Amino acid sequence: MEHLRTVDDVMTHAVISVDRGTAFKDIVEALRMWNVSALPVLTQDGRVVGVVSEADLLLKPQGADTPHDTTAEQLMTRRP
Repeated sequence: MEHLRTVDDVMTHAVISVDRGTAFKDIVEALRMWNVSALPVLTQDGRVVGVVSEADLLLKPQGADTPHDTTAEQLMTRRP
């Protein structure tokens, strides 16, 4: 009989997040360290306000001289 996989078999148990002010370089470091492709962006009270993904890091936000001058809030996709 075939073994059925459950959500628990494939899900990430530890959720790593960043806050809105997290710098570009720190986002990159967290993505690499935890081997994930996206991170939820949280407010101080723990509410999810967006998601910053590897694809978001490739875009240059308006008003930023370089991507390295940006924060999670500028990079994130809103309405997660």
